[in-house]
Amino acid sequence: MEVHTMTTKVIEQITEKVVGTSFQEHKDILEFTGEYNATSNVPTKVGVAIIVPEPENPYDSNALAVIAKLSNGQPHKIGYIGRNSDIYNTVTSPTQAVLTISAYSAVGKYNDSYTVTVDYNG
Repeated sequence: MEVHTMTTKVIEQITEKVVGTSFQEHKDILEFTGEYNATSNVPTKVGVAIIVPEPENPYDSNALAVIAKLSNGQPHKIGYIGRNSDIYNTVTSPTQAVLTISAYSAVGKYNDSYTVTVDYNG
């Protein structure tokens, strides 16, 4: 009798808040691609973003920019991955992420919230 052993990589997901969003041009939630959901008190949109290393960044040569796709097909930088993030210490090349936008601006004078989720093969 022959026994075969399979090894499986564990895939974890890391979710982090996008920082530095107030320094970028604000776009309405409807301008982003993705699935819009207005059934809760705060409208949300789930789409795709790319996390891109930005070695030429004058403030942080290890900076990771978060770029989302607008419905007109154009890329839009929404902010950065924070230095204390697990994603910051994991991503070394352009990486696709799930982007979740919570449109707090639709319910008051608040800033929208952006989070990204990436798969991590541990």
